[in-house]
Amino acid sequence: TSYAVSGLTASTTYSFTVKAKDAAGNVSVASNAVSVTTLAPVADTTAPTAPTLSASGTTSSSTNLSWSGATDNVGVTGYDVYRNGALLGSTTATTYAVTGLTASTTYTFTVRAKDAAGNISVDSNAVSVTTLTPDTTAPTAPAMPPPASS
Repeated sequence: TSYAVSGLTASTTYSFTVKAKDAAGNVSVASNAVSVTTLAPVADTTAPTAPTLSASGTTSSSTNLSWSGATDNVGVTGYDVYRNGALLGSTTATTYAVTGLTASTTYTFTVRAKDAAGNISVDSNAVSVTTLTPDTTAPTAPAMPPPASS
């Protein structure tokens, strides 16, 4: 005596009736019509929370960024990664491998979370990374013992 209707379009009016049917296949006349209007979609205007960023595994040309997942009232759909204030790339993961960096250089990274409605979080904490200086020093030659005397 009840039925849950799904798949309806927002802000649309629908009219429903019900007919009874018995085991012999006899069908009643339609019930009174009930008119319903679905609700308008609720706009998502809430930005996700800011992620908490960290870096690890820094070499002379790369570093690995990771962050805690941001939260949102509807759902986080991705993250934008920034290097020195410029967009570096986007990902749906909570990690990002940065490559192609210059040795002995300091970079500052931040991350912003975004949701399906286009809301964007404030910047994460800024993480500064200084790439390593490559080792260009050749090892010293081992000393040879003096020849043995006979």
